[in-house]
Amino acid sequence: MAAPDPYDRVVHGYTADGHPIVRYERAGKWYVEPEGEKRQHIVLSEAARLAAAGRHIPHQAGGKLFNARVAQVRA
Repeated sequence: MAAPDPYDRVVHGYTADGHPIVRYERAGKWYVEPEGEKRQHIVLSEAARLAAAGRHIPHQAGGKLFNARVAQVRA
């Protein structure tokens, strides 16, 4: 079993460019984390839009509302 992430970081999807869309559980905030660049804070609706255009990872911890938003965007 893997050790828990010390930052409570969960990847919920990837942008069309392949950058991870993550939620930090303690802070409850969403970020896009481009490789080699500073992470960018985004709101839930933007995270859902980016995941709908890229790749969504369903059934992640803390992602129930995110999953619903992605489904709305794709509809």
